[in-house]
Amino acid sequence: MNPARVLYLHGFASGPQSTKAGYFAERFRGHGVPFVCPDFNAPDFSTLTLTRMLDQLAGELAHGPLPATLIGSSLGGTLAILAADRFASEIDRVVLLAPAVMFAKAGHHLLAPERIEAWRRRGSLPFFHYAYGEERPLDFTFYEDSLRYDAFGAALTQPALILQGLRDASVDYRTVEAFASTICERHRGAGADGIAILEPLQSGEADFFCEIVNPDGSIAGFSGNTCFNAAPRQSLLDFPLPQPCRQFRIVIQSCACSHYDCHFFTSPFVNDAVGVFITN
Repeated sequence: MNPARVLYLHGFASGPQSTKAGYFAERFRGHGVPFVCPDFNAPDFSTLTLTRMLDQLAGELAHGPLPATLIGSSLGGTLAILAADRFASEIDRVVLLAPAVMFAKAGHHLLAPERIEAWRRRGSLPFFHYAYGEERPLDFTFYEDSLRYDAFGAALTQPALILQGLRDASVDYRTVEAFASTICERHRGAGADGIAILEPLQSGEADFFCEIVNPDGSIAGFSGNTCFNAAPRQSLLDFPLPQPCRQFRIVIQSCACSHYDCHFFTSPFVNDAVGVFITN
């Protein structure tokens, strides 16, 4: 069954005309799925806050079929997490692309304490805005407001798919890994079967190496379903695979059978290796 509606939540200093937004819009349109990408820069990027983004998303949810599926990229991923908690009955599942769960938090690798202090002192800082192709100022209110929200404290109970590049220069994969572990804790989160981590192989033995980590942290010997579902595909997203498709060979750690053939669709949006975390 197709989603009733998909809302794509773009990242920080991006917009509805981004490459990813255009890619998803074309794919969903081809399958007859209503697709919306709100512009969170409106009315002005300089006054952006997470509170404003949540309010804007609430307005979008109020006008259209429900429940909605959220796809969030970077800061949009964090927004999707917070929204799935706040508007739980209106959201049936989330897909998180490199969610910036530590964005504008103390210890963020791109925001050193001296830069935060300069931001506070000046009242605003320029950030390169990819939608506009130039630097745009952002008020310090954004940073102060972001401290009110904690993705790790959100109650994410919907089925979730998280994709994170291990060599992502903007989002530290370790923070996403920690977040995935939090929501996979079955007593406090949505629960999960485990985490599958895919890395490309250069040896020619196969296309990918797959390590399967159980919820308790131990390494699984084999899981055919995990390998088959370790990338977005029909059983996870409930719509046919986009074309073109490629058949990949996977090597699984500690597996008696050295090769396992799976079909994955290629994506230009994941940097190098990809960790795929599947809940529910």
